[in-house]
Amino acid sequence: MPFENRIVALDPADGHIVHTGTTSKPGPRALTLAGGSLWATAGTALLELDPATGSALLTVALPGSGLPYDVAVSGDSVWVTDSRTTSVARYRLDGGQLERVALGGPTVGVVFTGGSVWVALKEAKEIVRLDAATGQVQSRQILPSPALGLALVAGEVWAGVPAIDRVMSFDARSGNPLRSWHVGDFPPIVTGDDAAVYVSSNVSNEIIRVPQPENGYRP
Repeated sequence: MPFENRIVALDPADGHIVHTGTTSKPGPRALTLAGGSLWATAGTALLELDPATGSALLTVALPGSGLPYDVAVSGDSVWVTDSRTTSVARYRLDGGQLERVALGGPTVGVVFTGGSVWVALKEAKEIVRLDAATGQVQSRQILPSPALGLALVAGEVWAGVPAIDRVMSFDARSGNPLRSWHVGDFPPIVTGDDAAVYVSSNVSNEIIRVPQPENGYRP
């Protein structure tokens, strides 16, 4: 809840509040569960939280940051995008070093899969794939419009491309494009599982559920 500077844990069975945790201002944006920890951004810091209680385990200052946006965790690092600067911050879990990977423009959505870190550029029509070990650019996936949120769903990397009312997916191993759907009104966020893909629609205030094909269809 970024406008209230707090994180709320809900019971998935009935939706009641289990616990809450407070963060620095402006409040939490990204939330990523990995390795038994909940990672988030708030203010200009990266937070490691205890998912059972919401209490802070670690606070990592991100000097030079503008507005830290999203978080992904690879084997040895936490990657933090920034919607107001031109680089991705990399915090190494094995030594605490903070590094930056310059990408030439503000960055937003980020996911890790198959040894690669995928980063959406806020103002450019592309998604950049980085080698998670070296930080080097592996490829650039060209889009019809800038993406916002990224998600890993059933072996595919999905991107919300809100300006053209589309979500698109890419093969997580090769990076090749797979699907492109016209869905919702300004859909910035996409997520899902093996059964369905869920797309937010900001203008209509809807969550749209699209069933996954049972036969594993790929165009």
